[in-house]
Amino acid sequence: MMGMLNRIIVVVAVILLAGGVGRAELATMHLRDGRSLTVELMQVDRGQIQWKVSASVTQVQQTLRSQIDYVDFTPTNEWEAAEAAFQSGKLNEAINLYTTVLNAPASQFYPMPGNFASLAKVRLLDCHRIRMDMKAIAAQAAIVRDEFADLPPSHRKLDPEVTAWVAISRQNWQAAIDAVTDVKIPTPETYLVRGMAYEGIGALEEAIRQYAGAYVLNFGGPTELTRTSLRRSAEMLAKLKNQDRQNELQGLVKIYQDLFGKGNLWEGAPEWLVKLAAGELVVMSELTEGLDAPEKPDGESGPLGQKSAELASLPPLADREWILTDELPHRAYVEGPGEADVSRTVEGGASESGKGYAFDGSGGKVMVSGVAASQPFMRIRGDLTPETTDGIIAEMKGGAGGFGVYLKKGEIMFAWAPNGAKVEAFTLGKMEEGSRGHFVITIGSDRKVRVSGLGLEQQEVLSLKTRKKGLEILDNQKLFLGDMHSQKPPNEGWPQSTPFKGTIHHFSVVCGKNGEQLKELQLKAFSGKNPRFTPPLAEEAPKEEPNKGKE
Repeated sequence: MMGMLNRIIVVVAVILLAGGVGRAELATMHLRDGRSLTVELMQVDRGQIQWKVSASVTQVQQTLRSQIDYVDFTPTNEWEAAEAAFQSGKLNEAINLYTTVLNAPASQFYPMPGNFASLAKVRLLDCHRIRMDMKAIAAQAAIVRDEFADLPPSHRKLDPEVTAWVAISRQNWQAAIDAVTDVKIPTPETYLVRGMAYEGIGALEEAIRQYAGAYVLNFGGPTELTRTSLRRSAEMLAKLKNQDRQNELQGLVKIYQDLFGKGNLWEGAPEWLVKLAAGELVVMSELTEGLDAPEKPDGESGPLGQKSAELASLPPLADREWILTDELPHRAYVEGPGEADVSRTVEGGASESGKGYAFDGSGGKVMVSGVAASQPFMRIRGDLTPETTDGIIAEMKGGAGGFGVYLKKGEIMFAWAPNGAKVEAFTLGKMEEGSRGHFVITIGSDRKVRVSGLGLEQQEVLSLKTRKKGLEILDNQKLFLGDMHSQKPPNEGWPQSTPFKGTIHHFSVVCGKNGEQLKELQLKAFSGKNPRFTPPLAEEAPKEEPNKGKE
């Protein structure tokens, strides 16, 4: 209320000519200096608004567009009808009415932020989001981006969920996950697109968890969203083939049939699932029948991490939320809780250039100090061009355990050993001689090793046998790149290899007590930006206003 009182409101009268008919029309101009003026319009063009203070005043005044933030125009009958249909959930009718608004530029469009034709394009995007029409969302998002100049400031940035929908429509699952990872106040839609993205990469447990957030929060909301999240959650849970979770699965399908199926499940649901919903006993070995592969959202095909053939020129770094690893001031990073002085030392047959650290294979190494590695969450990134099929990429080991990344016969091997635990070694994927490749390894308190990159079409999820929730080695260990760590820990079973030959373009280790702290420390390490190996697809990158800070 006080904010309203602090505004300067001036009521005025003007005549606007539309289609040759004179009519008075009120509008409220919201100025960049914080004032609001309610006026009667005389004329609106690209550069200014002409208006009068009152009907009895003959003097016409003008306000330049550069002084105007946006304008609240008097709602037209067409706009009010479209809004009423949208608010009542009549989406087909709303889409037709918003289209009518778009097709009547003489009465609906003024070349000023806040006009109804531009707002109708945003509302059409909202309709497609509720209907979960991915192709329509992707097409309409591009239209809305081009309309930013004629929209109020609050509409000049696409929601992260829209970016995720666009990525899902192209089956770019990791881009979709990245888009909604840091949403501060997630909505049911946020959880739905997260679930679809994790389903796409094959992380079924995480997909189930995200879908649960969607249908639990959305009871009473758009029914199609709840229906979809319930169904997908049930199908993913069935894929796990876990006898201990039969009651959980049965509960999901019973909720679905009671809420949406009038006693039935969805069309094409396997017979065993229908029996389970009816309370009959089923054999869990049948749970994958008819579900040989997770159902993936419709959209254009494309592998994880695909690169656009033609990338648009990069916007200024200040206008981006991400940074390429090639743009970082250093090529090796370690980051953990607490303050630590990070130092980088190059020795032997290793050298530093603009492309990274080059190793000649004779035993050179790079040492990076200053990480608190005794944490349950860790993210390891690597980007390299090997010149041989074998070599030590990185090691961080001490008297109590550690980890290592190795190239063995053209494949990347990862070794992990917390304090007192046996060494566990995993083969992650292939890397060809002379070809540049990258990987991301994430370890969490659930003792899962998640791997992406390396040409994998979907994220690989591996399980650690250890019961320890973290590396549990001593803090302030050094990270060694290119050659064997000088101190051999007591754990038996460490892979042996030769010194690395090639170039390590980027290698980083970020550790934290939980996922949230890991994200915070990642931003701290990488100049407040999210690191990427490659730019986003040109179609994915929303246009952002220059010099505008994060919202």
